[in-house]
Amino acid sequence: MKQDDYLNAFSLLNTISSGLDAYLRYTVKSNGFNTGEKENLLNSVLLQLPLLVRGTARIYLYHPDEQNEHTLIFWEKGSFMPPVNIFLNIEGRIPMIEYLEDSLILAIEAKHLRNLYQHFAEFAPMVTKISEQHFSQLMVIRRRLSEMSVEERYLSFEDEKRYLFNICESQHIASFLGMHPKTLSMLKGRNLKR
Repeated sequence: MKQDDYLNAFSLLNTISSGLDAYLRYTVKSNGFNTGEKENLLNSVLLQLPLLVRGTARIYLYHPDEQNEHTLIFWEKGSFMPPVNIFLNIEGRIPMIEYLEDSLILAIEAKHLRNLYQHFAEFAPMVTKISEQHFSQLMVIRRRLSEMSVEERYLSFEDEKRYLFNICESQHIASFLGMHPKTLSMLKGRNLKR
């Protein structure tokens, strides 16, 4: 059952009461998205603690004036989406999501959030914990990438997330790794020759 996937992921953060368990089962709904579908996260139905249970997505910043995109993270199956507020203070850029595969997301209906915060004391700390985990994860990724050479970044990505080369455009992977797409292409070619 889909709600069980959501509850299992949520309960990894902390023990949840039987009341919260029952209410989450009632409020969690599924949303399906097709490969290539894009959405502005500011207008998204996904803002309510979404969990990706199938597929992969790319979260990026879009700059309308410059017509460019910068990949921030890849959202992978089995994880909650980072809270959108992490990406809001970047002036002139719009936080977006692109589904790299057909995806299924479980999320809490917005109309129930107020009740969750009011009636379940354990809910707010769990949401805070998700936010803190994502923020620290994003900082670790950025710091780690900044301390590596271009080749080390490529090799690390290839080792950890090789499957993304099959479902994501190289320019978006290059953006995530902080390199020019031609550099990524050169590194891929060099590794194929080895």
